[in-house]
Amino acid sequence: MVRRATGTEIYETFSGALEPPDPGEVIFADDTSRAHARRWTNRQSGYSAVRVGTLSAMVIAEALHGTARADVARLIDSLEASIQRLWPDASVQKVPVS
Repeated sequence: MVRRATGTEIYETFSGALEPPDPGEVIFADDTSRAHARRWTNRQSGYSAVRVGTLSAMVIAEALHGTARADVARLIDSLEASIQRLWPDASVQKVPVS
């Protein structure tokens, strides 16, 4: 969920170091208080990074501009095509743009 940090969450850097988000900072957090992204979500955690050995991933795309619906739909189609090209055995599940 997107929420403000309490400062007790766990955030793992790409190097593996652990650091707590600042209280009040906007984060993406799970039910175990692990912060998967911070600083208005532009700082992804090492814990949630896609890397060798990753078996599943979720990509969230959102936009608010005037052509957002069409642009996000094109982005999703492009991402699906790239995934299928790079990993032919991958299974892609799309959630419709609402």
